[in-house]
Amino acid sequence: LHRYSDLARHPAVVLLPYTKSVMSFFELYRMNVPMFAPSLELLVQWERRHSLLKERIYWTAAPRPLRLANGTSLSPNTRDDPAALRHWLALCDFYHFPHITYFDSWPDLLAKLRSADLAATSAAMRAANR
Repeated sequence: LHRYSDLARHPAVVLLPYTKSVMSFFELYRMNVPMFAPSLELLVQWERRHSLLKERIYWTAAPRPLRLANGTSLSPNTRDDPAALRHWLALCDFYHFPHITYFDSWPDLLAKLRSADLAATSAAMRAANR
């Protein structure tokens, strides 16, 4: 069990998403906690290799129209098509908020954690939250 005051004291959080939208992202963002998330390309790789976003697809045999309302024919229920994954994963919440730091690999994450100005990032998030 955690309290929000405990979470707000963390200097930063590394996001390893299990689905495309989670409430904790919004809660942490509103608390101005700097966040590090996998780049879109890294998330595509992880989804293809490890099915990281386990809760993204619930029913793989779901019938769907030949063309979706947004004009694409790319399936949202695939882990095999990199173009479809790029298209749909780019809609994840954390790719649409400012001041999230993206990493391309574990070494890249470590380098960014060491060099990040977390106070400045938190202040920028605070300004974006106004």
